[in-house]
Amino acid sequence: MKKFIILCSALMVYTVSLSQQQDYGLKDFKKLAWLQGKWEGAATGEAPFYEQYKFLNDTTLALLSYKDSSFTGVPDTGWIVLQQNTIIHRSGKALWKLTSLSDKELVFAPVNVKRGFVWRKENNDQWSAILEMVNKEGVVSTKIYELKRKMK
Repeated sequence: MKKFIILCSALMVYTVSLSQQQDYGLKDFKKLAWLQGKWEGAATGEAPFYEQYKFLNDTTLALLSYKDSSFTGVPDTGWIVLQQNTIIHRSGKALWKLTSLSDKELVFAPVNVKRGFVWRKENNDQWSAILEMVNKEGVVSTKIYELKRKMK
């Protein structure tokens, strides 16, 4: 039931936020500080994945994806950047724009992809990524990934 309520509220925030234009500054970008560190994530029935979020400067947060819990080797890299009063998440060629920000939630709307997502902080050592997925037949579903802190 808790996941259903989380899902409904996240989708409502996501839908409302698509029409809102936000201007963000350094103070807003600093609200992402809780992401910094190493995380292990998984969804029900899936293998775990490993990510590290690391501030490179005041306006750039690197997202490093590793193959295993050793957090070694050459990672896949994504970026969350503050530029021209906008917070953008880039992974490969995919882009999302932050449309809603609070101390506990980030809502990203699609820029050049089909679906957005919500990141919801549960506490300092746990958060959820709520993604809307579409299969080959066009059926929409929601997948929730739970991430737990491995190291700060």
